[in-house]
Amino acid sequence: YEIIEEFKGKKLVGRKFEPHYDYYKIEPGEKAFEIIGGDFVTAEEGTGVVTIAVYGEEDLEAMQKNNIHVEMHVDEEGMIKRDIPKFGGMFYLAANKAVNEDLSSRGLIYRDERIPHNVPVCWRCETRLYYAPLNAWFVDIQKLKPLMKKNNEKVNWFPRHFKNGRFLKSLESAPDWNISRNRYWGSPVPVWECEKCQERFVPGSIAELEEASGSKISDLHKPEIDEVIVKCKKCGSNSIRTPEVLDSWIEAGSASFAERHFPFEKSEKLEDFFPPDYIAEYTGQIRAWFYVLHVIGAALYGSNAFRNVSVTGVILGNDGRKMSKNYGNYPDPKMMLETYGGDALRLYLMGSPVMKGEDILISEEQYKMQVRGTFLILWNVYNFFVSYANVDKFQISNFKFQISNNVLDKWILSLTNRLIAEVTEALDNYDTVAAIIRIQEFVDNLSTWYIRRSRDRVGSSAEDDTDKKLFYETTFAVLATLSKIFAPIAPFISEEIFKNLTGENSVHLADWPDYDRSLIDEDLENEMKTGRELASQVHMIRKTNSVPIRIPLKVMSYSGPNQLSEEILNVVKDEMNVQDLRFDKKANIYTVEGDINLKNQDQVAGETRDIIRKIQAERKNLGTSLDEKVDVELPDWPERFEEEIKRKALVDKLTKADEFRVLRKNNA
Repeated sequence: YEIIEEFKGKKLVGRKFEPHYDYYKIEPGEKAFEIIGGDFVTAEEGTGVVTIAVYGEEDLEAMQKNNIHVEMHVDEEGMIKRDIPKFGGMFYLAANKAVNEDLSSRGLIYRDERIPHNVPVCWRCETRLYYAPLNAWFVDIQKLKPLMKKNNEKVNWFPRHFKNGRFLKSLESAPDWNISRNRYWGSPVPVWECEKCQERFVPGSIAELEEASGSKISDLHKPEIDEVIVKCKKCGSNSIRTPEVLDSWIEAGSASFAERHFPFEKSEKLEDFFPPDYIAEYTGQIRAWFYVLHVIGAALYGSNAFRNVSVTGVILGNDGRKMSKNYGNYPDPKMMLETYGGDALRLYLMGSPVMKGEDILISEEQYKMQVRGTFLILWNVYNFFVSYANVDKFQISNFKFQISNNVLDKWILSLTNRLIAEVTEALDNYDTVAAIIRIQEFVDNLSTWYIRRSRDRVGSSAEDDTDKKLFYETTFAVLATLSKIFAPIAPFISEEIFKNLTGENSVHLADWPDYDRSLIDEDLENEMKTGRELASQVHMIRKTNSVPIRIPLKVMSYSGPNQLSEEILNVVKDEMNVQDLRFDKKANIYTVEGDINLKNQDQVAGETRDIIRKIQAERKNLGTSLDEKVDVELPDWPERFEEEIKRKALVDKLTKADEFRVLRKNNA
């Protein structure tokens, strides 16, 4: 080839060209066979000049914008219409070769080559698709956008970032909404058009349509509704229903009204139920259900469509792909529910990042851990309380809560009331993740510190009946309250504990608890936290030096910003198994020091603890009840601790023998 002249593409705009085919009629005022400018054509691909047709979104938009003749020669089945010369009746893909051959025979092809490129396919069966323009019904979204953006400001989104992030951005870029479909199944578009003057009639009710048509309407679906004829009020000719059906999202977006059969149910008032308080769905609905609800609320009533919305993420398969039977990438949900229960599933999912709009991979191990973790710990606490309450004959019917002076009781009541406040705030803000974290922390504190440090306060070996009663009253109040707080998240275990404790009908019929601000003692909580940290340091020292917890240390000292109160100090000493814990000096951080040599160890007291532990282990093997006394035979024991052994291990008679034995009284 030879370059004759070089010039800018804009020089060609407005020029005419010879058509490849001219079998169609050009109406007066229409353009045809003329070059137009378009910013979607690039110089990097092809020649920079391309032919356009209606079978492309950008092409069609350019043709409508420039008033270019629109010719549609392919039918809905992808066949070239039979009245088209040369190619009529051919499948559109099969016609490619025939068209190229025809153009080549007329010397109109410069070069013919195959170039790979992306094409749309059906997501389900992968059949190749083509862009086919159809006349349709649209909602003018551009007109509604200012109102929709204003209404969005009234909505509380969780997580918050979706409000002015993904939702607002998608709203701002949204095109007009195509609300019609060219299908058979669906709700028919309720518009009748005059065959002569194109006047439109849109009935607002069945009664209005019956009056206009003079017919009794018994079925609003196709084909019956298409047989209804309405006389045009303008020219008197027949009006028939437009053939399209409605996009199903119209119905989804009308859920708030359809649920009440509004406005046809005359007893319903819009302000009583609209906008609804709360909706929830996954992130895909930001551009779908949340959006169409918002459109319809704005279009009909100028209102936001909901007050509060939770957006969840997507639960993916364990390999990161969508969950699919074909992939086998998720555990059997029926098996999971039957094995681990519904509460575990709820705790797992409502405590996961999926509740904050993030995607997660389904995990059977995480599901399982809910049972091993929070539920098992809580159930052990409940079982401990019930078991010893029965032993000590604590009567719920005589229960009258009173504030305890025991520092452990005051501490757990402070945490309980703080828990009520924090979980209430989290759930009011639709943050189940924060609520579950608070509950799990509380259950851990309840078990690993309160119950652990209160074990000697109950049972037949406990001597202070007043303190014992205060423990039961406090623990009862805590468990009953915790059941109410936990009920929305774990309804089954909460119901079981609450009903068994209180005898009431259901935890789900109980009032949500209010917190007592006067019982929240932040200073006490901080001091107890410090005491636990000191205890952890001593446990670490023991572990490092292989000194068992059963052997008391005679003296240890600690330094820190402040000296612990006497009541906290006593709790901490019991946990550390330290007989004397002294404050040494002021320091920026808390530290513990002391010798751990044999001289500073009370070996005899340690031996006593070991004997008590050994007897209790054997009692468990024998299946003795918690209040059953036994006889014990031992080679030897520290005589000065004999009464302590008998009291703590519920031993009636302690005798010397060559071998260790625990004897049940009913077998003697």
